[in-house]
Amino acid sequence: MIQELRTGGAERVVVSLCRELAERGHQVAVIAGPGELDGELQPYLAAPRYDLPIIERRLSRIPGAVSATRAALQDFGPDLVHAHNPVIGLLTSLAAGRRRALVSVHGIPEEDWRTGARLLRLSRLPVVACGPGVAAALTERHCAPIAHRPRRRRIGRG
Repeated sequence: MIQELRTGGAERVVVSLCRELAERGHQVAVIAGPGELDGELQPYLAAPRYDLPIIERRLSRIPGAVSATRAALQDFGPDLVHAHNPVIGLLTSLAAGRRRALVSVHGIPEEDWRTGARLLRLSRLPVVACGPGVAAALTERHCAPIAHRPRRRRIGRG
């Protein structure tokens, strides 16, 4: 689950994850709003992309997004729901019921860290930070991630 499939870094991660999982024989589905990466993603999906209404920081849109997410989860029946970033993490928590879920945090604008950490705590989902800076920012705001992806070391130039 991700808000939309535009060309940002988190969206590219979703495409990469879907490709890798599909190549390993897993059935993959995505719940997201449309975007430029739709076409790139389609070959790896076991079902058409489930549409997620764009929330745009409007609380009035959350019930519709929760409803659309519940319907998609019921239709596809995933073993695990992987959400990306705080708002989608909270939305996943509200919609997933007893399904296993986690949320990856790729980054948040500086002015939104406090609110983002609060949303993650409310979600009660395990949080994975996509780097040590994200992990530190979350920990400073009392939302320690269960893991973070370490930076890859460059090995000498050949």
